[in-house]
Amino acid sequence: MKQAVVVLGSLDRASHKWITLLSIGRKLARIKECAFHDEPPADPWADREKYYYVPAETLSRDQHPDEAAAWTVDDLFGGVVAYEFMSTKLITHPLIAPDATAPRGWSSAFPRQVRNVVLPGFSVFSAEDLIAAGDRLLPNGAIRVKDPYAEGGDGQWVLKSANELRRLCETVPKEILANGLVAEEDLAKTRTYSVGQLCVDGTELSYFGEQRLTTDNNGRKTYGGTKFRAVPGDWGLLSDQIDDPNARHVIAAARHYDACANRTLGMMASRKNYDVITGTDARGEVKTAVLEQSWRAGGATPGEVLALEAFKQEPSLVAVDAASYEVFGKASVDDRSAFVCFAGEDPREGPMTKYAKLEAIYHADQQS
Repeated sequence: MKQAVVVLGSLDRASHKWITLLSIGRKLARIKECAFHDEPPADPWADREKYYYVPAETLSRDQHPDEAAAWTVDDLFGGVVAYEFMSTKLITHPLIAPDATAPRGWSSAFPRQVRNVVLPGFSVFSAEDLIAAGDRLLPNGAIRVKDPYAEGGDGQWVLKSANELRRLCETVPKEILANGLVAEEDLAKTRTYSVGQLCVDGTELSYFGEQRLTTDNNGRKTYGGTKFRAVPGDWGLLSDQIDDPNARHVIAAARHYDACANRTLGMMASRKNYDVITGTDARGEVKTAVLEQSWRAGGATPGEVLALEAFKQEPSLVAVDAASYEVFGKASVDDRSAFVCFAGEDPREGPMTKYAKLEAIYHADQQS
């Protein structure tokens, strides 16, 4: 039995990300009926049996001081991977060539296993390999180059020609290239879905929902939240309760990606979220593809923990509808039942509000 929840991370203590993570940690402590530490101990790893961790990032065994220790879903809200890069979408695509530059621990098997549920693309670690990837992809239409360590729509470039790609290679800092970039097919008329799963103290929930975009304080399109249907149980139960064939197809793609990550990469996670996109390619073909994974607290997590709390408090529930919201500019939340994670001035983003609420609960005779 864990005695306390501890939030970990090197985030700016005034940022919306850190304050939101603290809010999530407090909520999890209430759900688990244990203490919450506003500040982590001087050595948070000294007594792992005592603490339940809520890290800002996916943990990696190559970075962790106690690499040999086994992790389970009861130890943390998030995930653990063998190498730091495995927490990013770099794992999704193959190298441009078998002898191309790659980080230690690179798996060539994983991209082969998931190739039918992801977009055509490559992971690259040099300007030369990025240009070669463009030469392979651009004949089929525009490509999107992404920095897998960037967030919120930052670090992305849509390119339509080899000349544009070469100009990008001249401007991207060498250290970003060395850490890796992803080049993949760009889609039009897109919708982005979330497929997720939590396991906390033996209570498992799975969900399917759709993300929405909003406009930030600088006029840029960015993530604005997720609305989802959650059920107590695994993805099989979730899929069985959804009639929409497109939604079931999206869930199946995420489940396949997840199974391959468990089997091939040795990933362990108590919180999983997969962004799945649908859209049309340059030939007008409709595609469904897993964009990236998140094995840590994310944008949908405020709504996730509300759903978890509902299932813990009322075991007879068969489903809930929940939503998370990110609102830029000055705003107020009038719903007193809402879970407000942040409301104020972020040092980087400016004024914003982040909250979640349950929008419906369903018993066995009510679900629709």
